Amino acid sequence: MIKTYLVLLFLGHIIGDFYFQTDTMSNMKIKSMKCLCVHSLLYFLAMLIVLLPIWNSSYILVMLIISISHFLIDIIKVAVLKRKYNVHDSFNETGLFFADQILHAVVIIASSVYMLKHLPAVKFHESFSDAMNIFGLDCNFVISLTLLFLLNAKPYNIIIKRIIGKYITHTTQKSDSIKGTGAAIGTLERWIITIFFIIAQYSSIGLVLTAKSIARYNEIATEKDFAEYYLLGTLISTILAIVSAILII
Repeated sequence: MIKTYLVLLFLGHIIGDFYFQTDTMSNMKIKSMKCLCVHSLLYFLAMLIVLLPIWNSSYILVMLIISISHFLIDIIKVAVLKRKYNVHDSFNETGLFFADQILHAVVIIASSVYMLKHLPAVKFHESFSDAMNIFGLDCNFVISLTLLFLLNAKPYNIIIKRIIGKYITHTTQKSDSIKGTGAAIGTLERWIITIFFIIAQYSSIGLVLTAKSIARYNEIATEKDFAEYYLLGTLISTILAIVSAILII
């Protein structure tokens, strides 16, 4: 039962903190309290949306606690960026990003434990259950799969970029002929790996990595910096996709 709470709350977090928040909004939060408040309201809306399938009025308090704590953590992050860190220092900002996400995760886990112990048992509303039954789907599987695919898109692209950002050189920077293709390929790669993992076709995962390597063969063979950068990014991407599938499904 706690897994359902965890999946729904993390789904709300992913939607609110990554999909309802644009890059412009993320940058503007440092300068504008109004933008920070708008982000927090959108975050609250995301939590409301994901809890609708199991909605109970007793969840309002939990939503408020998670959203307010999110707002307070973001205020602290902004204050640290302004006073202690150089905003243009990618290493410092990356460390702060992960600390921020860890704190949000701790709040969500604590909230899930509270919901398990003190709130009514999880029960999907009949309309949602009936809609899933039409297609022969399990409600928990659907929400888990939704979280898994959303997590493997924009959030992991941002995380991977932050991890390997300090290894970017002139050679690796010019490798993408069209802006955004690397992120799109990475997302599709993780989605395909996830699908193969779910249907237990583990050997097929190697085919995905092989196809990706063939497309980049010339750069891998001739440019050492790019080869190392490519290998690091691919390994991190693959590990994230597989570990996520193990934990969520």
